[in-house]
Amino acid sequence: MGLTLTIEMLIKQAIERGELKNLPGEGKPIELKNLNPLETKEDRMINRLVAALMAASGQLPIEIIILKEIEGLKQRLEECKSDSEKQILQSKLAELNWKYEIQKEARLGFYNR
Repeated sequence: MGLTLTIEMLIKQAIERGELKNLPGEGKPIELKNLNPLETKEDRMINRLVAALMAASGQLPIEIIILKEIEGLKQRLEECKSDSEKQILQSKLAELNWKYEIQKEARLGFYNR
């Protein structure tokens, strides 16, 4: 079964179960400013579909969880006064960025096989 057929099947099943109704942002224009310029239209569609299905089931992709942690660390870093604590936070931030890139590459590799 091809990737397109699998996606179409997943969408159809989700629609039948009502999982794609009343999602955040429904009926609103898609925000285009944060798009990855290297991401194809197909990759973008797949990523949004997977994110919507996971959100509907109460799960988040690991990349999203890591990005939330990164944003939290950045906020703490901005508010931090201690140089030693800043070093620790910067180290954690670098590690999370590294983990994010690994997860992103793994997901892209999965979809592009």
